[in-house]
Amino acid sequence: IGCCLVMNTCVTFMQLQILGDIANESLGLKTGATSRDSFADVLRAADIVFVTIFLADLLLNLYAFRLGYFVQIFNMVDAAIVLFTTVETLVLEPLALKTQNSSVWGVLRIARLARVLRIVRFMTFFQG
Repeated sequence: IGCCLVMNTCVTFMQLQILGDIANESLGLKTGATSRDSFADVLRAADIVFVTIFLADLLLNLYAFRLGYFVQIFNMVDAAIVLFTTVETLVLEPLALKTQNSSVWGVLRIARLARVLRIVRFMTFFQG
């Protein structure tokens, strides 16, 4: 899961870069479309794979620990991020639904990066 978190963070940064390029073009600051659309499709597919892995991880943890999983606040935050991300990626994006305040979903997307902090917990496990 730790490796998936790092790779997912890289994919998210690449998606944000593409959004920045689109914003630059809309402002006339940058011209010339590249193969951005096909690259965005690859990133979208990777995003779906990661969301599926994280959802499976959450479901397995819930199966194994039941309500005891929610004893730690970090697990509650992690579960919320996974659920919001799953709804965004697997439901809202395919249906192309736009919420009244799309910045809320943007903030949640950035909150996904906070999951990288989970790596710290794994790293302490491997320290002597």
